[in-house]
Amino acid sequence: MIIDLHKYLIFGAKEQMDQFFSLDQRAGFLAIIGLSHKKSLEMTDEIKTLMAAIKIAKKYPTHPHEVPPHLTDPLTLAHQIVEAHSLLERLLDEERLLSAEISRISAFGDFSAQDVRDIEQEGKRVFQYFCMKSDLARETALPPEVIYVGTEYDLDYFVAINRDKMRYPKMIEMLIEHPVGELREKLFTTKDKISHTETQLRHYANALAPLQEGLVNCLNEHHLRLVKHDAGFPLGQAVFAIEAWIPKTRLKALQGLLSGLDIVAEPIQIEPTDRIPTCMENKRLGKMGEDLVHIYDTPAHTDKDPSSWVMVFFSIFFAMIVSDAGYG
Repeated sequence: MIIDLHKYLIFGAKEQMDQFFSLDQRAGFLAIIGLSHKKSLEMTDEIKTLMAAIKIAKKYPTHPHEVPPHLTDPLTLAHQIVEAHSLLERLLDEERLLSAEISRISAFGDFSAQDVRDIEQEGKRVFQYFCMKSDLARETALPPEVIYVGTEYDLDYFVAINRDKMRYPKMIEMLIEHPVGELREKLFTTKDKISHTETQLRHYANALAPLQEGLVNCLNEHHLRLVKHDAGFPLGQAVFAIEAWIPKTRLKALQGLLSGLDIVAEPIQIEPTDRIPTCMENKRLGKMGEDLVHIYDTPAHTDKDPSSWVMVFFSIFFAMIVSDAGYG
């Protein structure tokens, strides 16, 4: 059922503003309308970090009984998850680059870079590495100082030893900073780090529930700051004021909320430009249908509540689908 909403102006002593908003947050039936027209507060870094950590943790299977011990601060764990994930991404990029480099120079085999440098210094020679299309290599007469090394796919690879650097037509010079052996050692180390980091992330992911609880607490604090930020002070700093939408079924609850506070709530006129929210209250079957309605589209406050109809026909269509699957 869609409940009619009333618009109220709530005002009172500023020193009781924090207490009022805390009670309102626990009650949860007021839709606050800001009066200050200030720029909205941005989401805090703590919330962003927790959301990023939860998104990462959901990628891994969780085992609640294996929650990391000595877990006292979800935010600290969130930072550890984000840092570990960032490290994992860097390691995966490094693995990809090393694998590509090994594939590029694997035809030259494993050799000692230090030995090559010693030969260049003592023999006053320069080592150069080249590649060339295999079909062109078969048609080209190669100089004697160009030594054929091997073939990979459709490329032939060569080494040239000269007193000075040379250029050869139709050949592409290749720069080799590290030989295949060194690259394979780095790749093995990188893969070991990747495995260790992934193990850490799987271990941290078991604390998904505490992370979600920490996010809820931070969001509650953030939303509380938002409504305080939206409060206006029409009579200086002594009195605060704010507008709110209140379901007609909660008017008595509002009076109970304000009892004992120097705060007053008065109904005010709904302006033609106001965007009235939709308040839906259902029980039992209608409540389940209401959840389905919100998945697709929340109706306007002037529409009829389709929750019960949606639940009935959804159940019928789902039963037809299951029976067709069983028949097939």
